[in-house]
Amino acid sequence: QWSGWSEELALATQDVNAKVLSVLRASPKIADAAFLPSILVPEKRSVAYLREAGARHQADLLLVFRSACSSFERPKLFKPDEARAFCGIEAILLDTRTGLVPFTATANKTYDVKKTPADLNFRETVLRSQLAAMADALGEVSSQVVTFLGIDRLS
Repeated sequence: QWSGWSEELALATQDVNAKVLSVLRASPKIADAAFLPSILVPEKRSVAYLREAGARHQADLLLVFRSACSSFERPKLFKPDEARAFCGIEAILLDTRTGLVPFTATANKTYDVKKTPADLNFRETVLRSQLAAMADALGEVSSQVVTFLGIDRLS
């Protein structure tokens, strides 16, 4: 979440979340998709605690992901008002009933942005590039999940 930085980044985070949910909800195999309320997210993120949180939320499956972003600002490679972010997403689909992980996915994305007058400072430009790269990677992972769930395993 980028909500502590600026209103624009907070709104962009909400847009990313909405896009991920819309990709998942578009699948005929998914009855509903929602983010686990933060109050249910366990402090210790083990499979057992995540399963328990998913069961309390009445979710059959949990899409659990971790993101890692790096930013590049080297003046010799880029112009002084440009930033590049590289974000990777690792995701698992966790069956809350059995604890099995029937699907894993990874996605890596790079995103370049220029500083705009709306950016408070260059740090906000960097965060914007990270958020955009993460949004692209999450979109790819969500699409991979939809594809996985749409495969007919009986044929």
